[in-house]
Amino acid sequence: MVSIHAINLEPGEEYIVDNGHLVAWADYMQYNIEKASNNGWLRSIASGECLVCRFRGPGVVLIQTRNPKGFDGWLCKMGFTKASHN
Repeated sequence: MVSIHAINLEPGEEYIVDNGHLVAWADYMQYNIEKASNNGWLRSIASGECLVCRFRGPGVVLIQTRNPKGFDGWLCKMGFTKASHN
């Protein structure tokens, strides 16, 4: 199942999260979007993450335990199917 976790950051504290796990954050927080790997774009893409967000506190970042693709795969394994639209 999917869980939502609150990451409470103190002033100046940093936290990096994969964009696929990001749910929400306080609008006053400082953040940067970065490539996942420092070794170039190809390594970032090969890692499966590609882009991450680096947040700096103070503030709260909400993350989910499954990324959307993983959650979709889990639902299919549980027997749920996608609705067809005619």
